[in-house]
Amino acid sequence: MRDASEAGLGRSEPMHAGLSWVAILLLVLLLVFAALSIGYGGRAAWSDAMVAQTRWEIRQWRLGVGTVASAQSRLEAREELQAALRHTPDSAQLWDDLGYLDTSLALELGRAGSQDHALLQSLLSSATASYRTATRLRPTFPHSWAYLAWSKNLRGEHDSEFWLAFDKALFYGDTEASVQPMLARLAFANWPALGAARQTLVIAMVASAPTASRDRLKAIAANHRIALPNL
Repeated sequence: MRDASEAGLGRSEPMHAGLSWVAILLLVLLLVFAALSIGYGGRAAWSDAMVAQTRWEIRQWRLGVGTVASAQSRLEAREELQAALRHTPDSAQLWDDLGYLDTSLALELGRAGSQDHALLQSLLSSATASYRTATRLRPTFPHSWAYLAWSKNLRGEHDSEFWLAFDKALFYGDTEASVQPMLARLAFANWPALGAARQTLVIAMVASAPTASRDRLKAIAANHRIALPNL
């Protein structure tokens, strides 16, 4: 009996050894995953800290608050965002901010009557690419969709991507006060091309907006000589 018992114990040792190796492997995998998570989190935190002041300034520029940003200030901010994106390339907000800077620089060139059309088109192309990336990373954020459509509108590209961006912005942002003016500018500038279905949605957006916002949207329509029924 003793021999049989000892034989049985001897047979169990390989199984225990196998289980211990599985436990060690799982522990190693867990430690690797934790290290990767900490490393990514550290890079993201460092990237955010690196451009925190820049992002605050960009937000002020977007809201039209404070000192008007010079072209040099925006170029410097652009470089900082690009540096941050090398560490956190999946930050939708950084891509969105970069798109804003490129678009605003392009518009300034246009207002100044710059003859450097290659630079202007390069900036708009870069803005379009940045907004496209932002919408891929954050597909339900209406601002990026609206500005993707706007950047393509500035280039005269009213293709399927333009209409997809417009429709997404309208779907997700028709009640967003910060998105409605851009939607209105896009819609009323291209009113005949919208078609009846989109026109109905835009009219409903204007009608349901609070009084102050509705008056602003109606003024945009009037600037484009668009008469909105019963509003």
